[in-house]
Amino acid sequence: MTTVAEPAPDREATGSSQRRLVVLACGLMLPAVALLLDGATGGGVLWPVIGVGALLISGLVLVRMSGILHTVEVQAVQLAALARADGLTGAPNRRTWDHELSRACAASLEHNTALCVAMMDLDHFKVYNDTHGHQAGDRLLREAVAAWTARLGAGGLLARYGGEEFTVLLPGVTLAEARARIQALSAVTPDGQTFSAGVSIWDSITEPATAVARADEALYEAKRTGRNCVLTYGDGSLPVPGPPSTPAPGLAVQPVVEV
Repeated sequence: MTTVAEPAPDREATGSSQRRLVVLACGLMLPAVALLLDGATGGGVLWPVIGVGALLISGLVLVRMSGILHTVEVQAVQLAALARADGLTGAPNRRTWDHELSRACAASLEHNTALCVAMMDLDHFKVYNDTHGHQAGDRLLREAVAAWTARLGAGGLLARYGGEEFTVLLPGVTLAEARARIQALSAVTPDGQTFSAGVSIWDSITEPATAVARADEALYEAKRTGRNCVLTYGDGSLPVPGPPSTPAPGLAVQPVVEV
C-alpha cells in the first residue's frame, strides 16, 4: 500500500537527469582518453584537448551543482512551510502556535500591552462527522479556518491546536474586547455549526502556557454549561442569563451572539 500510495516518478525529469549524467561522464573521461591516445600514438601531449576537457568538466560540475543547490533551496522553503502549517486546514500548527505565543508574550512585556488568548472547540464535531462523513468534517474544518481567519484580520492569529480545537492570539486588546472578537466569529461559522470558547488574559508574572491553561479551563466550563457560548477567565462580571449551569469562580459567561 505504501508503494501504491507514493506518487509516480516524473519520467521526463528522470530522463533529463540521465542525459546530464552521461554528458558529465563523457566530460570526465575526455582528458583520460586524450592522454591514452597520446601515449598510444607516441605523439606530444594533446594539451588543447585536455584543456578543453578540463574546462568542460568544470562547467558541467558548476551547472549541475547550481541546479542541485536551487532544488535544495526550494525544497527547504517548502519543508519549512509544511512544518509551520497544519496539513488539512493550512492554519498554523501547534509548533507554530507555541513559537508565536512566546513571541507575543515577549512583545507584550516589551511594549507593556495586554495579550489575550482564546481556545475554541467546534460543538458536537464527532456527531457532525458521523452524520455527514469525515470528508464533510474535513471540509468544515477548512471552511471554518478560512472564515474565522478572514474575520479576525491582521490583528489576530488563529492556529489549529489539535482535532477540532483552535487557539487564537489577540494582542493589544482587553479581555472584553477579546471576548467580543471571538463572539464575532459565530456569524461566519460554516454550515450552521456553533462553537464553545474560553478566553483569558496573560499575566506577565506567569508562564505563557498559563494563559492557555486558563483559556482551556474556561473552554471546558463553556462546554459543561451547554456549549455555544464564550467564557472569560478572571473576569469579575456576573454571568448573563441563559445557560442553565453556574460557572466556576473566576469565569464569566457570555453567550455567542450574531454580530
